[in-house]
Amino acid sequence: MRLVPGIVALCAAVVAAAPARGSDTRPVAGAAREEDFASLLGEPFSSRAAGLSFRPPAGATPSRRLGYGADIVTYTNAEDKWQLRVSRMFLEKPARLLAGESPGSGGNDGIVDQAVRQILLQNAAAEILRKDVINVGPHDVGLVICRFVQGGRTWLRQQAFFQANNRLFYVFDFTTPSTRAADSPPDAEDAAERLAAGVFRAMLDTVRLLDQRPILADNDERLYRTRTLMVNLPRRIQSAVLPEQCFRVLREGKDIGWMYVCEEVGEHQGKGGFFVATLSHGLPEPGTTVDVACEMFCMLDLKKADEAWVTVTVAEKEGRKQVVTEIGQSAKRVKPMRDETGDRELRLREVYNLSVTQTSKAGSKSVTRDLPPYYLPQAIGAMLPRLVPTSEAKGYLFMWWVSAEQEIIYRYIDVEPEKNVTFNGRQMRAAVVTDRIGLEGDPTFHYISPEGRYLGSHCPATGITMVACDMQTLTRLWPGAVIARPHVLNNPPRDEGR
Repeated sequence: MRLVPGIVALCAAVVAAAPARGSDTRPVAGAAREEDFASLLGEPFSSRAAGLSFRPPAGATPSRRLGYGADIVTYTNAEDKWQLRVSRMFLEKPARLLAGESPGSGGNDGIVDQAVRQILLQNAAAEILRKDVINVGPHDVGLVICRFVQGGRTWLRQQAFFQANNRLFYVFDFTTPSTRAADSPPDAEDAAERLAAGVFRAMLDTVRLLDQRPILADNDERLYRTRTLMVNLPRRIQSAVLPEQCFRVLREGKDIGWMYVCEEVGEHQGKGGFFVATLSHGLPEPGTTVDVACEMFCMLDLKKADEAWVTVTVAEKEGRKQVVTEIGQSAKRVKPMRDETGDRELRLREVYNLSVTQTSKAGSKSVTRDLPPYYLPQAIGAMLPRLVPTSEAKGYLFMWWVSAEQEIIYRYIDVEPEKNVTFNGRQMRAAVVTDRIGLEGDPTFHYISPEGRYLGSHCPATGITMVACDMQTLTRLWPGAVIARPHVLNNPPRDEGR
């Protein structure tokens, strides 16, 4: 969508049709036909995971998350310099859109009041054009519109806060360039602002909050099966451990890398458990190599579930090398704590925490998270497709640390019993384990032979196929490759990333 300077004819029609507003400088759509603005909207966006659907302005490039956390999707038009960010606000305590004036409200700021205060903190010269609550269909929607100058240019920012309930709000944040001159009279109207306001309102009229109760019910069923599975995981892990596995990594039938995996039962810092160590080499594009060494440990006693891992990624492109090291650990501990009711008496409670630090030349970033009972340690997650029963169709749900996102995300597992399949161009009988990060994440299909042997995987979205092979095949395809078990857990690099 061309907001500036496109749609000249429509802008002229909007200005001509709008009645004079006196000193009211709020950007509004005036008397323009609603269908004119609706025609500037693009294809519908819908996310079951986010519980939201709407039609964004046309002509932008979307950047979508995995359906977790606050961010939902961002639309950017680099040519016309506008952006739409859509997100969610999860609140610990109930809130309202505007400051309450009823008895007992305490005069606490509402969501709209907080948004205005944040705008003025960022830019004290910003002009608040509108602060209001409107109705869009059955929903109360807080509206904040402001004008500000940044980088020598005037901008219009429109924010809408859809209230799903008193703890969940959907936020639409639309920033567009304005053609308003700095010396314009206060009551002067700007065609670009009026157009942006009309498009924004037309978009808001398309917003639908989706019923997520079926998803929650399905998640509950998956978690019930997950709890049952985790009781038997230690035994299944011990039976599944393999000292050596080799994989070809292919894209569209062409070898672009390899992976070597070692698993063994052992001890780490006096704790009994098992190790999974992986070494991989890839050529994602001409002139670029990526080498990853990873060693993971997890206790077999899942009541304690201590884990530790180190991953070292070395990417080299055109002679420039970048090293990223990730060090993570999680543990369950019993601590004396006060409950949330205000009771001053200390009580013993189990806490389950994760801490991860990523280090690179740019610096270090640390993340800590409280973990749910169905969190999946990294070492178990690496083996997971081989650990789930494949005799009948079932679905499972875990929480899983995703390094690329620096976040704990839902991991969905669905099992299809043995059937006729095509894998790597061959017809065979195999069970299929579908693996998704996030409800709407791209699936990876894992193939398990009738004898229980892991055959490999395929991700249609990336075109990457991993095929199990032997060491002789790898050394033939990659002569000179140094293929050995990595030992980085006790000796992680300290300085290469700085």
